[in-house]
Amino acid sequence: MSHVGILCPNTPGHVNAMLALADATRARGHQVTFFLLGKSPASIAAAGFETVSLGGTVFPADAYQAEFQKLGSLQDRAALKHTLAIGARAADAVLEVGPTVVRAAGVRLWWSIKPRFPVGQSPTS
Repeated sequence: MSHVGILCPNTPGHVNAMLALADATRARGHQVTFFLLGKSPASIAAAGFETVSLGGTVFPADAYQAEFQKLGSLQDRAALKHTLAIGARAADAVLEVGPTVVRAAGVRLWWSIKPRFPVGQSPTS
């Protein structure tokens, strides 16, 4: 059994699609953990998967949620600039905190929006 990590944007469209992949991966006998920014959606816990926060002190879950609340009040160029700022901060958090939390969780294989895994291996092998 492998331990597979899933990294995706914390939005319903991405999470729901990855939940389907996680279910199929778990059905093949693998452990699956989600790595997300922000607060974990209830749907992940309801499906029986563990979630690990990627934000650390770089982009804590409450700050992540607050930035999206602020984005909802912006328009036009201000909204675009804020979206890019969120993306930059999210990238900083994932790159700074991600490797440590993924290693600590014991993940050996991972899926992101594009499936990635060691050459010659997959979660189904």
